[in-house]
Amino acid sequence: MHNLKEHGTNYLCLVVGNGNSGMWSALANIYPESSEQRWWNCEMMNVLDKLTRKVQNQPNERLPDIVYSETREAAEVRRGIFVRLCRGEG
Repeated sequence: MHNLKEHGTNYLCLVVGNGNSGMWSALANIYPESSEQRWWNCEMMNVLDKLTRKVQNQPNERLPDIVYSETREAAEVRRGIFVRLCRGEG
């Protein structure tokens, strides 16, 4: 991040990355006005990695529905369905 600043990048509107906490800390220190967004593919892979192989296929189809919901409220509803499915309740 410092290298970007040294080469004349004065503003970053949005930074998309994985969950590397060091990167987000550097971003906040160097470009405090920037927004951050997690790379959803990493997030989905982390979630699926925690599930047993037996139940991975169904959630894998439902995760994009959560991520690409039109509103936060719709995402929360779909998340609840997803959690129940993963627990074997649905």
